[in-house]
Amino acid sequence: MKLLAWNPSTGTAGLFFSVTQPDSLTQTRAGRIQNLSLSFPPSPPTPRPANASFPFGGFSSVAGKYNNLGYGPVELCLVSPKDPNPSSSCNDLATNISIILPGATPPDVPTFFAKWESPFFSHLRFTHFDGAAFNLSALSSFVSRLDLDWILGGLIP
Repeated sequence: MKLLAWNPSTGTAGLFFSVTQPDSLTQTRAGRIQNLSLSFPPSPPTPRPANASFPFGGFSSVAGKYNNLGYGPVELCLVSPKDPNPSSSCNDLATNISIILPGATPPDVPTFFAKWESPFFSHLRFTHFDGAAFNLSALSSFVSRLDLDWILGGLIP
């Protein structure tokens, strides 16, 4: 298997890594894994199109419960714009998202959130890019010292 990285701004490509086919579960042929560093300068992020098209069926049709055998159940909650018919769990999430993840909802970009059971991330954020394409971010929400002081009524010195 070989993966190539392509830089459209310079029109150049480079080999990222190559893996040869294994002889058995414990041995590989002579090629092994070759890691080559790429010296491409990072390309700037692609901005969301000003006239981005909606996903087929609209944003409300994307909201809902999904299940994956590897990742488990996930409920995508439309937070911005506000879902006209949210489930009770999505309504709770949308109501509290500015407290749970302050500043995580970009203005004027349709955004979905999902609670995520992970030791490293508490939520997934899907921001609309164009059509059925979304940008995915894994976010974490932690209680700060100031929050604990408020919760405990000023008991922290």
